Amino acid sequence: IPLETVLALLEDPHKPVRHAAIRLLGALGERAPLPVFMGLLSDPEQTLETRCHVLSALGELGTPAAVDLLLQALEDREVQIRSSALWALKDNDPETRRGGIRAFKEHGKEIPLEPLLKLLNDPDATVVMSAISVLAELGSLGVAIPVAPLVSLLDHKDAHIVGEAAEALCTSGERAPVATLLMHMDSADEPVSEAIFYALSSLGAYTPLEAMLTALSESENSAMGWRMKYALGNLAESLPEQILQRLHDDPRPAMRRVVLQAIQATRAGEWLPLVLATLHDADGRYAAHDHSCSESADTIRATAIQTLGALNACAPIEPLLQLLNTNKEEHSYNDERIVVLEALKQFGSRVPLAVLWPLLGSNHAEICRLAFQHLQESYPAVLQELVPMLKAIVRGEPVQGAFAARMDYRLAETVALLGRATSAVLETVIALLDHPFWEVRSRAARTLGTLCCPIPDRAIQRLLELRKDPESLTVRADADQALAELLALEQGMEDE
Repeated sequence: IPLETVLALLEDPHKPVRHAAIRLLGALGERAPLPVFMGLLSDPEQTLETRCHVLSALGELGTPAAVDLLLQALEDREVQIRSSALWALKDNDPETRRGGIRAFKEHGKEIPLEPLLKLLNDPDATVVMSAISVLAELGSLGVAIPVAPLVSLLDHKDAHIVGEAAEALCTSGERAPVATLLMHMDSADEPVSEAIFYALSSLGAYTPLEAMLTALSESENSAMGWRMKYALGNLAESLPEQILQRLHDDPRPAMRRVVLQAIQATRAGEWLPLVLATLHDADGRYAAHDHSCSESADTIRATAIQTLGALNACAPIEPLLQLLNTNKEEHSYNDERIVVLEALKQFGSRVPLAVLWPLLGSNHAEICRLAFQHLQESYPAVLQELVPMLKAIVRGEPVQGAFAARMDYRLAETVALLGRATSAVLETVIALLDHPFWEVRSRAARTLGTLCCPIPDRAIQRLLELRKDPESLTVRADADQALAELLALEQGMEDE
C-alpha cells in the first residue's frame, strides 16, 4: 500500500478507519514516518483511545526511535497511556517477536531501567504488573535487573503483583534470591505461596528442589490450583531424574502425575510397571481423584496413557487398544479415546489397521481425524480405498464402507430425537444392535430405551445379551440403561 494512501486515511471521519491506518503504519517497519506518530501523540485533539493505538503501532515497529517514544510515554499522567506503552514494549509473541523489546534484541539498544523501576510504585496495579513483566523480559535476555525493588514487592498486598515479582526475580537464574523467595513462600498465605512456588519451578538447574518438595509434603491442601500443576510440570521437565528418585513411591495423585510426567521426559523403560499399575488403578485411588477433574486430559489416567505413548519402544500396546472400545465421558470433547489415539500415534504401524479403519465411521469428528491422520502416516496406501467411497458420497449415492457406520449412527440418533418409529424403522434400529462397530450398537440401545412403542421380545433378548458385550463397557452400560427405561415405561403403562 502506498504510504500516501495510508496517510490520507488518518483524516478519515470514521474512527475505525483512522485506527486501522495507524496499525498499517506500524506494519511498515523502517518505512513508517516517525514524525506522524509523534504528532498524533502530542496532538491534544486526539482521543485517549487513538493515542493508545499509536503506542501499540510503535511497539509493532520495534525500532530504537520508536522505543524512545514509548519510554517517554511511561511518564504520562494518564494510566491508560502508561499501561499501553508498557504493553507495547512487551514481547508478547515468541513466534513473531513483536514488541518494543525487539529494539534491544535486534539493534542492541540499551533500554534504561529507571522509568520501569519507577513504575513499580505506580498507584495502578495493572501498570505495576506490566512494568514487572517488561523487567522480567529484559532479565531473561541477560539484562542485570536490580533485585531489591522486586524483592520489596514480595510483601505487596496484591497476590498477583507478588507472583509477577517472583517470576521476574527468577529470570535472573543463578542470581535469583532463592533464600528470600523460600522465606516468603513459607510465611505467605496460600495464593502467594503457590505463586512463588510456581516462580521457583522455572529456575531449571537452580531450582531448590528439596525445599520445594518439603513444602509440598507439609501442605495440608490436597487440591492444587493451576499454578501448582504447571509448577510440578516444570519440575518434571527440568529435573526428571531427581523427581523420580524422590517421589516414585508417593501415591498422592498430584505426586503421581508429576512422576508420570518425569517418566515421559526420561522415557526410561524401567518405570513401565509403575505406569501400568497406575493405569490399572486396582484400589480406585486415582479414579476418585479423576472424577473431580473437569477435563479428561487433566486426569491421572490420561497422564498414564500419555506416558505409555512416550514409552512406546518397550510398552505393550494392548492396554491402549482396549480403551478404544469405550467412552466414559458424557461430553464428546472429553472423550478419552482422543488421548488414547494421540498416544497410539507414537506406536506407528504397531497399531493394527483393523483397529484404525472402523474409527473412520465414528460419530466423533476428532476421533475420525486422528484415525485418518494415523492411517495417513502408517498405512498411506490403504487410503486409496476411500476415494471411490468419497466420490459416491459426492454423487449422492448410498454411503458405504468405512463411512457407513456414521450414517447408521445418525439414523438411530434421529429416531431417538423423534421419539417414535414405524415398524420398518424400528426393525432397522433393532438390526443395528448387531452392528460390528460398538458406537452404533451403543447408540441403537439408547434409542430403543427412548421409544414410546412396544419393543419386540427378540430386541429385549438382544439387549440382555449386550449387557455382557465382550468388546465395550459402554455398550454394556447403555444396554442396561435401555432395559431399565423400557421396564419403567411398561410399569407406567400397566399403572394407567
